[in-house]
Amino acid sequence: MADRNQAPWIAVLIGIVALTGGTWISRWWGRPPVIELDNLKYIQLLRTAISARRDDSVAGVERAVRLRHEAGGMSATEFAHFESVLAAARAGEWDRANRSAYEFEKAQANRQRRKPRETTHHDGH
Repeated sequence: MADRNQAPWIAVLIGIVALTGGTWISRWWGRPPVIELDNLKYIQLLRTAISARRDDSVAGVERAVRLRHEAGGMSATEFAHFESVLAAARAGEWDRANRSAYEFEKAQANRQRRKPRETTHHDGH
């Protein structure tokens, strides 16, 4: 009889574990991509333009991000995520764009990145 009394609790425990695991996987899968150090400034520019609700500023960020991507300084994954946030702003969906930009910025905390590109600096020594 003890086994029958434990069966509902085991089912509940399995359900909790499955729900927790599903939630974690869903959040991880939907998490914005890691942005390389050289490109983090574009997230700040994006957030500023969107929070100000200025179409001209959004267009400026869009141009800068596109040029950066075309020059090879931004991956396709990075560019695609910027574009998804910019699309909401272009559509006038300011609240959604603002939430997306905030989550984009927040997702950058404590993420592992490649080392920034080294610049060659010769000081004569």
